[in-house]
Amino acid sequence: MFGVWAVINCSYFNSGFTDNLKISLCAETKGWTVALGRQMNELYRQRMQDTLDQIEDLSKRLSRPIKDLDDIRVTMAAQKELREDEITIDLSLGPIEVSTARAMTVLTG
Repeated sequence: MFGVWAVINCSYFNSGFTDNLKISLCAETKGWTVALGRQMNELYRQRMQDTLDQIEDLSKRLSRPIKDLDDIRVTMAAQKELREDEITIDLSLGPIEVSTARAMTVLTG
């Protein structure tokens, strides 16, 4: 664990390393970090969009006016789907929040 931190935080290098090696390792590590960040950003952006689309669809179905028995069936089906997907939605939001918090820490820190 310390070895990884030493590579990421370039101020922890021992004086025995040459400057060229230090610069190369720092550049390579920053490149990997940027590539990983982009992949995570794309993955969680898609997951968030899927979750928002699902919530929007359920919201539309639940906000329809009830005029007859068929409308009640549609509303109850939407409520059932929401109950079934509630845990999945909650579990998918946690990693998105963590990823966003890490990205904000990197951008501001």
